[in-house]
Amino acid sequence: MFSSLSRSFRLLLLMTFILGGLYPGFVWIFGKIFFAEKSEGSLIIVNDQVVGSLLLGQEFTSSNYFWGRPLPVSLASPTSIKLKERIEMRAHEFRKTHQLSDSVPIPPDLLLASGSGLDPHISPAAAIIQLDRVAQARKLSRKQIYDLRTSIDELTREKVFGLFGEVRLNVLLLNMRLDEISAANY
Repeated sequence: MFSSLSRSFRLLLLMTFILGGLYPGFVWIFGKIFFAEKSEGSLIIVNDQVVGSLLLGQEFTSSNYFWGRPLPVSLASPTSIKLKERIEMRAHEFRKTHQLSDSVPIPPDLLLASGSGLDPHISPAAAIIQLDRVAQARKLSRKQIYDLRTSIDELTREKVFGLFGEVRLNVLLLNMRLDEISAANY
């Protein structure tokens, strides 16, 4: 019995060393060498300040910015009554804020949190439906609105390999472009 315990303990130490030290170290070094930017979190730095990450959604609540997906309060089943009520409340508030009639469909990514709750992307339709609100809040000129609409198209990314995911654009990048366009004197 003592020899079985001894072998088991040595195997535990060996596996701990391999799986807890060597393997994570290898993955870390591999990431640093071949995927340096992504392994650091794809941080966006402006004037030596970190303003966000390309990989994590941020909550924008000001009318001066495009809004991303709502952050999840709690995960709920698709059949949950509370989830349905939450979606109806978000839709009502969105329509009121954007002065939309009940017949105008709201893109689902503006009403539903992503599965992880961290998605930094919205659909182009979600950006376009917010364009009037943002333009009015910032008092943008026609030229600035045109440039902003062009930016939405430029920042839109297609499905990965044409198959995976959805057509999307990063809200943080869009809002950074919005700040640039707003600051430009036309």
